[in-house]
Amino acid sequence: MNPAQRFHEGDLNSTQGDNVFRWPAEWEPKDALILTWPENRETWPGERLKRTEDVYVELLIAMASRERVICLVSSQSMREYAEQKVYQSRTPGQTLTLEWLVLPSNDLWIRDYGPIGVWNGNEPVWLNWTYNAWGGKYPPFDLDNSMPEALAERYKVKTQSLSTVLEGGAIDGNGQGVLLTTKAVLQSPTRNPGVSQEALDEILAETLGCRHVCWFDEGLRGDDTDGHVDDFARFVRKDTILIAQDLPGGPNEAVLAANKKTLEVFIERVKEHEGYEIKLHELPMPQCEIDGSTVDGSSVVPASYANFVFGAQTVYVPLYDPNTDDQAISCFKEVLPDYEIVGIPCNDLVWGQGSIHCVTQNLIGLSG
Repeated sequence: MNPAQRFHEGDLNSTQGDNVFRWPAEWEPKDALILTWPENRETWPGERLKRTEDVYVELLIAMASRERVICLVSSQSMREYAEQKVYQSRTPGQTLTLEWLVLPSNDLWIRDYGPIGVWNGNEPVWLNWTYNAWGGKYPPFDLDNSMPEALAERYKVKTQSLSTVLEGGAIDGNGQGVLLTTKAVLQSPTRNPGVSQEALDEILAETLGCRHVCWFDEGLRGDDTDGHVDDFARFVRKDTILIAQDLPGGPNEAVLAANKKTLEVFIERVKEHEGYEIKLHELPMPQCEIDGSTVDGSSVVPASYANFVFGAQTVYVPLYDPNTDDQAISCFKEVLPDYEIVGIPCNDLVWGQGSIHCVTQNLIGLSG
């Protein structure tokens, strides 16, 4: 039985009846941001682990000084170690709304394996999609795949398990039925073999309330997820998208130019059916070619300012390159003038082929 068949035969319809699900936009109210402390030495060999911990310390302090943050650790001893690092680095007297939860995981990419919260009317439901580490690339992933249920048990939130393979970084939406994704990811034969685009459209409609799906062909070079959309195109308002565009001769020039054309055609369709026009704002691309290579041999990393995170009236933006960082920050300030824009240096994090959106997930419906 393929994922689409199982979905239609029992994953949602048999338990939810005629209820309508809506996936909220990332700028809508949330109860917390959740992260997983870096511990996987295969992802972060040698001194790379310490350097990534330092990024986390800065990120956790920035976020937890502004809103509720939950950080997962594998053990009580790791909690004590991580907590000490964070609190020794904060400003004296600085208050952090930071909770530590001992819950083992395989790696830190919780955007992809964490629960995706949707609203069923006024009731929160956490969707527990199947997670297989981007098509089985990095086993083991059993702890990560079971994380939504483990968190739901802790926080007493209703869940719905799905056999379709989907990662949180593979989708982006405006909370009003418009969604962005890539064919290279959702239609990958190592994720959802034999499932057609039409069937995936129906699954996304029933689970996330999507009426319109923009299917890009592929994503950035160096992205070992096969091309997550959160690295190049993101909604910041119902009618506004930031899309990355590379400089002439850049490693992502061609694919990002093609993706912009795909998006422009899609916007016309949305305008025809929904009655509003989506505006595009270009984000620059930082330097993404590195000295040496990553663990899997890539000399290019998916460094992108599109991998930002919405907080409470705050946007956390990854920083990589002094030649383009200020330009990117200016773009965010122009498009989101009512938000505080906080930059986080992320070169050491993106060496692991993901950035701050990849290592965070939004939680709604927390009971305590």
